[in-house]
Amino acid sequence: MADIFAEVDEAMRQERIMKFWKDNGTYIIALVAAVIVITGSVSFYRDWQAGVNQDSTTQAIALLDREDGASAVTLEEIQAIQSDSIRALTALNIAGQLVGDDGQREKAISLYTLVAQDKSTPETLKHIAQSALAKLEDDQDAALATLRTIADDTNSPLRAYAMLEHAALKAADQDYSAAITILDEIIAAPGFPSSIYTRANALKHVYSIQNTANNDNDTAE
Repeated sequence: MADIFAEVDEAMRQERIMKFWKDNGTYIIALVAAVIVITGSVSFYRDWQAGVNQDSTTQAIALLDREDGASAVTLEEIQAIQSDSIRALTALNIAGQLVGDDGQREKAISLYTLVAQDKSTPETLKHIAQSALAKLEDDQDAALATLRTIADDTNSPLRAYAMLEHAALKAADQDYSAAITILDEIIAAPGFPSSIYTRANALKHVYSIQNTANNDNDTAE
């Protein structure tokens, strides 16, 4: 008797399965096909991206190792590198080689600008370029604005360095009070490397002495 009930249950189960497939089979097949297509697309993208990175690395090495030097590398050759990060790193590297040469200063600025203004540049590399441009900027107000933008980005790994540079520019303009205020921001902020705090405290000590001396001179006058 038990065998009969088991056979009936099995028949009913098979009937429910057949009905389910009849009602939903089209959707299930479409879903499986979509998963296969998506998986294949992801795999294709990864393979394509790996090829792009390999080609871009080869291009970058060729440009960095040119016998005629970094000054011979053109903007067009750098822009031809497909990988956003490798293109930016190559431009930063070549600009760094050129920036110390007065005759190549404008080209270095062009390369830093290329990285800073390219929307596809990774944010950290963009901040490196912006920081370099601020140091080369003749307009101090523009330089300060650029550094402040980086300093206000709490996610930027260059935040502390931008703040230190900002303080240094204020001190160079003999605005020691503003420089000390920026250094106090660094000292109060959590999460910076210990070397940053050491440098900030040392600069604050120096700027405080200079600020006192300036105030004494003003009083004497």
